[in-house]
Amino acid sequence: MDYISKKIGDKSQLNVFTGNYRDAATQEQSRLEYVLLLILAYLWNKNILRIDDEARCTCYQGIARPSIGGIVGLARTLDIDGEIFGNKKLKKFRESINDYPSLRNELIGHGFSFEDNSESLYNIFSNLYTHIKDDGPSFLKDDVDIIKIISSDENVSKGIRYKASGEYTPCSISKGAVELANQSIYVYHEKQYFQISPF
Repeated sequence: MDYISKKIGDKSQLNVFTGNYRDAATQEQSRLEYVLLLILAYLWNKNILRIDDEARCTCYQGIARPSIGGIVGLARTLDIDGEIFGNKKLKKFRESINDYPSLRNELIGHGFSFEDNSESLYNIFSNLYTHIKDDGPSFLKDDVDIIKIISSDENVSKGIRYKASGEYTPCSISKGAVELANQSIYVYHEKQYFQISPF
């Protein structure tokens, strides 16, 4: 889990505690869609330059105004090594990801209107998020840091490290260890930095 997922989850739980299931369902929907964008960002930065020109052009066109199904489709296109959508160990995760776009459209359409069935929607979205997180790739279920690089010189990149716990601290990362792009955002997981900018 990362800082953003945790904060959205905290808001969701607070709304459940106060009986405001409509806002809790909205928070869970936001968290699901954030995770989809996180997966897309991870695969985009890792593989966009590795796909052929035609597929790359399709990705650039598709990212301009993506639907939820379009985000999942782009992520599948970019998963050229089968790391996420081709990994047989992630079957439940794939099923949950594949179910979400049609489930979302069926339950709420393209808007955010949850009136009479808000508690049910909260439970559906919350359970779906749990399946995606628990059965998905390790960068979704493990605690990961998000790092925003704010400046660089010839020796060091400086940024803000957001821990999954909600703490955030300044950080300095030696360019001898890793070259990080200025004004970019990274996920730090298993001693590796994965760029997720521009998402």
